[in-house]
Amino acid sequence: MDNDSIISIAILAVGVIALILLGAAEAGVSAGVRERALKEHAESPVEALKRFYQERQLTLSSLALARALASVGVTGVAVFLVVREAGEDWLALGLTIVATAVGFVVLHGFTRALVARDPEGWQKRLRPLVALVRFVFRVPVLMVDAPMGAVLNAWSRLQPGGGVGAEELMLLSEMEDARAALQEEEREMIRGVMEL
Repeated sequence: MDNDSIISIAILAVGVIALILLGAAEAGVSAGVRERALKEHAESPVEALKRFYQERQLTLSSLALARALASVGVTGVAVFLVVREAGEDWLALGLTIVATAVGFVVLHGFTRALVARDPEGWQKRLRPLVALVRFVFRVPVLMVDAPMGAVLNAWSRLQPGGGVGAEELMLLSEMEDARAALQEEEREMIRGVMEL
């Protein structure tokens, strides 16, 4: 094994660690965003819901982009190592692809199971990583999401009852319970949306 292979293995290890941390951050992010949205005082619960939804989307999109880049990097380095060490052997390359895919599935499942035990704790521990990822990937995510957002908005206007998801309805319900001072028309709107 030469220096290039050793450096590649080190990069591979860093990529796997990044995948684990990004997966954990993604799993724990919803709990933290919801918690902050409920604590913040907004003009109305609808405004808090919009802020919650936008913040969650930006955070999850940034984490997904970072995770995708880490996955591509890990795959590229693994293929580089196999081609370098085994030569142009299709069997070795195929086994590497299968092993990499299985490794991704196992890492993803392990990370989700680990974070599910204490999502708030993991979210607090990984808050600096999430903030860094949001800062680094904010502009690329906004550039990618803007055209998709326009398409989805147009599509949701054509679909009956589209646009509000179950998680947003649950947040509205929690906010209604938490803040008894909702105005009557806002209560009626929430109930109408929930009945849909």
